[in-house]
Amino acid sequence: MNQSVEDYLRTIHTLSEQGKSLRSIEISKSLGVSKPSVSAMIKKLDNLGYVIKKRCCPESHKKVYWHEISYD
Repeated sequence: MNQSVEDYLRTIHTLSEQGKSLRSIEISKSLGVSKPSVSAMIKKLDNLGYVIKKRCCPESHKKVYWHEISYD
């Protein structure tokens, strides 16, 4: 796992633990990266099975749901 993937997973975990929304904009602000960069990485993490990207309701933005990750 490369450093960038770890940074995203740790940020997603931290935001989740703080009860914050896991929308791309929140992840973008936390990491100081662009929203397109977040979208690309979330797609990669989804394909790898680390997160699930889905809509929670029709009028909302897509949100990220993550699986528990072990950092062994």
